[in-house]
Amino acid sequence: MQTSLQALVVADDLVGRERIRKAFERHSVPCTDVHSGKSGWTNQQTDYDIALVLLESSVEQCARRIQQLKRANVRSVVVAGPTDDTNTVLHLIRAGADDFICSNGTLEKDVSVLVDRVRAAVSQSQHVGEIVAVTSASGGCGVSTIAANLAVALARSRERVALMDFQFFGGDQVGLLNVAPQHHLVELCENIDSLDHEMFKKTFEAHESGVHLLASPPAYQVTEVAESNDLAGISAQLIRFAMACFPLTIIDLANCVHQEQAHLAQEADILLIVTRMEFMSLYRTRALLDHLCASQCDLAKVRIVANRHGQPGEICKRKAADLLGRSIDHFVPDDPRSSNLALNVGNPLVLEFATTKIAKAFASMADSLGVTAPPSPN
Repeated sequence: MQTSLQALVVADDLVGRERIRKAFERHSVPCTDVHSGKSGWTNQQTDYDIALVLLESSVEQCARRIQQLKRANVRSVVVAGPTDDTNTVLHLIRAGADDFICSNGTLEKDVSVLVDRVRAAVSQSQHVGEIVAVTSASGGCGVSTIAANLAVALARSRERVALMDFQFFGGDQVGLLNVAPQHHLVELCENIDSLDHEMFKKTFEAHESGVHLLASPPAYQVTEVAESNDLAGISAQLIRFAMACFPLTIIDLANCVHQEQAHLAQEADILLIVTRMEFMSLYRTRALLDHLCASQCDLAKVRIVANRHGQPGEICKRKAADLLGRSIDHFVPDDPRSSNLALNVGNPLVLEFATTKIAKAFASMADSLGVTAPPSPN
C-alpha cells in the first residue's frame, strides 16, 4: 500500500501556489495552499509531511517562514526558487530548510523526486519507538519515582530506554538516578531548528541500568523557552526525535493541563496516571479522567497506578473504583524504608532493593504494559 502524505504550500503568488498544488496532486498527495499573509497559517491542525515554501521577493521573509514551519512540527520543509544564487540557497538551508528545488522548468520533476523520498522516509519511520507518559492530577503522588523505576525495569529487556524529564522548572530525575548530565531539556528546545538525530542522542546522559536521561533544567532556572508560545510544537518535535532514536521512551510529565504537556499525553501510546488511595487525590484523578475524555483522549490507553498502597486509613479498592468510575490497574505497595534509603543513595529502588515487594511491583507493571521490544531505531 502506498504511504499517504499531506502537503502544504506557502506562497503569495496564486499562480505559483496552483502550479505546485497540481504537481503534488499528480502524485496523489492532498495539498493545502495558503497565502503567507493569512492569519494563523502556521497553526494548521493537520500534521503535514511536506511544506513547500515559494521563494519570492524577500529571502529573510522566506527564512522566517521556514523557521515557523519547523517549529510547527512539519516533517520536511522545502524551498522552491531560482537555483542560480548559491549563497541564497545556502542561507535558507542554514535557516532550517531540508531541501531546495528549482521553481522553473524542472519543478514537476523535482516535486516527484521529493514525494518519493519523503514517502520512503515516512514508511521507514512507521516502525518507531513507543512512548509511555507518567503524570498525576495532584502533587506528591510520586510520578518521578515511578517513572524512574519503571524506566529501569523496562531497560532490563531492551538495549536502551529513554527517560525524558519534561519538568520545565526543574525535575527530580537527576537526583533519582544520581547522574551529572552535561545538557538538559531547555538546551534542546533552544536549538530545535538545527537539531539532528546525533545531536539529540548526545544530550542524553547514560545510566548504568541502560536508561538514557534527558534531564530537566536546574530548579528555579526561569527560561524564555518555558513560557514560549511555540512550546507545544517544540515538545512534539522532541518526541518525534525520541521515537526515531529509542525503542521506548518514558516521559515524566508535570501535568496534563498546559498545552505542551497535554499534547504529549495525547501522543503517548500508554498514559499512566498516578494517584494515592485518599479522597482528594482520587477526586482530582477523576476530574483529570473527565478532562481527558472531554479532550477526546483515548482512555483505552490510560492506566491508573495507586502509589503507596497499604497505608493506614486509606480508601479501600472498591470505593476507590467507585470514585474513579473505573478500576485501578496497578498497585505499588507502601515501603517508606526501602524508598527513602534508595532515594538517599541515588539508586533506583528496583536496583537497590530488587527483592522487595515494591521492586517486584515495578517489574510486574513493566511486564504488563504490553510495550514491545523492537530493535533500536537507527
